[in-house]
Amino acid sequence: MSYTSTLRVQLGKPPLNGSREGQPKLSENGCKGLQHIVSEMDVTPGKMPCNLQVVKTSDKYLTVMFELIPQNGGELCVRRVKSPVPILTTAPNATRRLVTDGPLPSVQEASEPEGCPTATTTQTEWVNVTTTKVCENREREGKRASTTAIESPHKKSILSNSWFASFSSEADGSPSKESVSPKRKPHRSGDSLKILNGVSHVVVKKGETAELRCSIQGRPPLAASWVRNKKPVVDGPRISVRTSETESCLLIRQVCEEDGGSYNLCVQDQTESVQHQISLAIVDHPSPPSGKPLVSALQQSSLTLSWSGPCYDGGSAVLRYSIEVKKVGQDHWRLLTDTCTSTSCHVKEGLVPGERYQFQVRAANAYGISEAGEESDIVTMASAGDEDPEHEEPVEYREVFINATDRVDDFYVKLEKLGMGKFGQVYKLQEKASGKICAGKFSKARLQKDIANARAEVELMNKLHHPRLVHCVAAFQEPGRVILVLEYIAGGELFERIVADDFEHTEITSIEYMSQILSGVGYMHQQSIVHLDLKPENIVCVSKINTKVKIIDFGLARKLEPGVPMKVLQGTAEFVAPEVIAFEPVGFTTDMWSLGVICYILLSGDSPFQGDNDTETLQNITSGSWEFDEETDAVLSDSAKDFIRRLLQKNMKSRLTAEQAIGHHWIKDKAISSTKTLSKEKMKKFLARQKWQKTGKAVLALKRMAMLSNRSDSNSSPTTDDDSESKKVFSFLQEQLQRPPVFSSLLKDQSEVAGSSARFHCHIEGFPDPEVLWFFSGSPIQESKHFEIEYEDSGSCTLIISDVSPNDAGVYTCQASNSHGQAETSAKLNVHCLRAERSTRDGTVKTA
Repeated sequence: MSYTSTLRVQLGKPPLNGSREGQPKLSENGCKGLQHIVSEMDVTPGKMPCNLQVVKTSDKYLTVMFELIPQNGGELCVRRVKSPVPILTTAPNATRRLVTDGPLPSVQEASEPEGCPTATTTQTEWVNVTTTKVCENREREGKRASTTAIESPHKKSILSNSWFASFSSEADGSPSKESVSPKRKPHRSGDSLKILNGVSHVVVKKGETAELRCSIQGRPPLAASWVRNKKPVVDGPRISVRTSETESCLLIRQVCEEDGGSYNLCVQDQTESVQHQISLAIVDHPSPPSGKPLVSALQQSSLTLSWSGPCYDGGSAVLRYSIEVKKVGQDHWRLLTDTCTSTSCHVKEGLVPGERYQFQVRAANAYGISEAGEESDIVTMASAGDEDPEHEEPVEYREVFINATDRVDDFYVKLEKLGMGKFGQVYKLQEKASGKICAGKFSKARLQKDIANARAEVELMNKLHHPRLVHCVAAFQEPGRVILVLEYIAGGELFERIVADDFEHTEITSIEYMSQILSGVGYMHQQSIVHLDLKPENIVCVSKINTKVKIIDFGLARKLEPGVPMKVLQGTAEFVAPEVIAFEPVGFTTDMWSLGVICYILLSGDSPFQGDNDTETLQNITSGSWEFDEETDAVLSDSAKDFIRRLLQKNMKSRLTAEQAIGHHWIKDKAISSTKTLSKEKMKKFLARQKWQKTGKAVLALKRMAMLSNRSDSNSSPTTDDDSESKKVFSFLQEQLQRPPVFSSLLKDQSEVAGSSARFHCHIEGFPDPEVLWFFSGSPIQESKHFEIEYEDSGSCTLIISDVSPNDAGVYTCQASNSHGQAETSAKLNVHCLRAERSTRDGTVKTA
């Protein structure tokens, strides 16, 4: 009978003075009672008996494998086994992991050819020891090893984790009838869903291909969608969306101006969601100026030409305009100027009295010049004595009611568009009966609330019949819209007039403007009406050759009732008063704060509270801190600075009223004002920024106001439409992730040696996260010391069986299920024992 065994040796220090201290401590597997043989050998560190085969070694441990064959006369033949069996690493405090180099060899494959080795066998040596001695020492040495393991905690840890333990039967580890869900390990922090390398702004020239690309870091599966204008972007003739597990790319071929705007990439995985916004700007030369150029202030050899800007600026601010002229009857256009920076120009050269002309205008930005706009009507220059006097025509005021019976087209001819905003659009109208030019404000009114607001605006304007306030001519209600017919004012915006090349900007001219504005605002306040949206865009010039101005746009105006406090959340961020932001009652001096900001910009060209965004601007206003820059402080008179300072008071009760402001010494006594010419460069930059930002924001969002409010009436902020749309998008992405469980990696059959650890591993995909159960031969597995189950969020699932025995052999099944279905995978575990062989005298081999 022969024995094949593995032996684990704990190496000690060399013995001192012949003592046994430092002798190796032994742990064997297979055949007991062989420790005495090795104890007689020298297995100190650095030495190795030639008849032992090293299977695994470390600084403190030595694992060997050999075969013992009894011989006649009570001797034993010890020979080395050629191929070692799979070894389990047993380093302290390390997780057990089975290192396999191939299929487990059988005892016959691992041993030498049958028969006792001869003297010519180089791998075999004889050890003369009596069988009786081996038997006598078996029990004694076994007890010694057990005692050593108990005395040494380190040794105990090694033995308890090693698969070299004896094949003693264990009670625990038997399958339980109750199922258990595996433990889920939390994912690593680095695995969280992220969008990387996402740019915030992309500029593409018209006609080229736009590529919006973002890298994605996360755990598959992932779902992504590009969203624009609250709608998912889908593939089309010019648009393609490509999304993988690492990135998402939106391609738009032959881009046009309609493709410009904000795009949101929304990404969802099984546990979280992220989004990233990219602004796409389509740049090109501008479109032509809108409508026909208009002529005013006609004289013998000069006139004022005004026009509307282009509907599309090419994605870049319009820098200048070119004006061309031709005589009637000629085909050649002559360039008058290509340096005009506003939408009006006072032409005073190249025109002959009595001649007939036509004009056309082109717009230019950084990317080129537009096509020519529409040709103006034929203009006949004035002859001697025909010059128009510089005075305002008398106005016949009348009370207006909304006409819900007739249509605006019955009385007026719609001409070119003059502008557009959040409320609607403004068109130039011509009255059919008189030929008089008016302006038509077309507002959407699909709800009763919109119609009521329009009626309130008309009622207010019926009370505001003043030369410095625009008046209403007629009003119509049609399905889905309300049209207000207003007085047409051709002079353009106040600040556009100031930066014109032919205008001299001083404190004296600024006083002319401010006194008129104060006169109009004062009349409003006398009628108990506050404007609540005073800003440069709402102050327009009557003519290009004088300083007459009017206040327009009463869409946000309100009537104040005595003793009834009124709170509003409306206005334009740059000009709104602190009490509006704080959601406190407003008053007449709320308008005076806005006039203080306008006057500051008028004299300095800078905005006192302008930030990088609306939120920062509102914070600056709330703090109430402002100052003059050194350049402005040096050129302004003390009276001008005092006038602004007394308007920009955070406490509304400390501000000047309209009546007090008109009586201020800076307004009444022009002699004390500075006569220095004020710079226009800062104001030009201010206007360019206003155009670029397209300041049509008439109403501030409640959410932004409430965020900066000093006090809040509610702890919760209202849900915006954007939030609701985002939830819809991510709900759609979660639906895309829904799928039944699938095993992307299946279980594989395992063959292990008794006493070792077996590991079954698979990978599961599916959403919602599947519930996972393990089964052994059809029975659910209960987690215990014998069966360990690990399940990570990534879908990796592992079953570890410690100290396997022949009872553990069989079929193991992993089952995953969720609301969409169920899947399973199975594999078989084979358990091998280190068996002893009996060699008979006739050379046959029998297994014991």
